[in-house]
Amino acid sequence: KRDALATIKRRRDRLRQENQSLKQTSGLIGNEHLLRDYEDRYDEIGNCTDKLENLKKRHAEITLMCKVLKKKISKV
Repeated sequence: KRDALATIKRRRDRLRQENQSLKQTSGLIGNEHLLRDYEDRYDEIGNCTDKLENLKKRHAEITLMCKVLKKKISKV
């Protein structure tokens, strides 16, 4: 029975090592917390990109409006 127990413990240890190795190679798939964080950051990047584009458009509008106003002021 002692030999059987020792064999079972060695098998258990090998399975633990194999499981640990698989967890390390699985990346984000094996870690739900990291996967959620990645998704949240990806969405945040998309939102920031949209906001940046809107700000660029607004900046272009304001710059054009300033040029028009400067021309009007210089005519007066």
